[in-house]
Amino acid sequence: MSFASQNISVGLVSRPEDGSSLNAPVVEGAHTATTTAAYPALSELRLSTEDFVALRANGFVSPERRGQSIVYKLRFRGGRQMVRYIGDAARAAAVGAELAELQAPTRALQALTKLSKEAARRIRSESQILKPALQASGFKFHGRAIRRPHRLTSARTLSTGFKEES
Repeated sequence: MSFASQNISVGLVSRPEDGSSLNAPVVEGAHTATTTAAYPALSELRLSTEDFVALRANGFVSPERRGQSIVYKLRFRGGRQMVRYIGDAARAAAVGAELAELQAPTRALQALTKLSKEAARRIRSESQILKPALQASGFKFHGRAIRRPHRLTSARTLSTGFKEES
């Protein structure tokens, strides 16, 4: 099969811990040296680059009882639920470690988003508490900044824009 006849597009896979660029281009539809070398335990599970992209957002290692033994499976969604058999606990631990590394940027972004929303909520709450005290002191909020409003000297200044001379 020729390269031109394959349906191949460019995607992104990242690995920030090793110092490589956060968005190293890889070719989807084929295993690349980047994903195979970076995640050898995951690469043994017949995962495409599209699957790696889906695993960045979600996925987990699931233990299941089979008779007297426990086997492990990798479960994730890439549009629909996908399942890959892992096997024993040792391989499951290796896959779990690589999965945690692959999902670390996504988890960090989720935590940062949660903290940002909490900070915004607290700022709104505290500014509502401070507003009456600021108004009593002659100040007001202008966005998040505290300002003293401009004061007009007389009613004449308001209507003409110029001060009346005496």
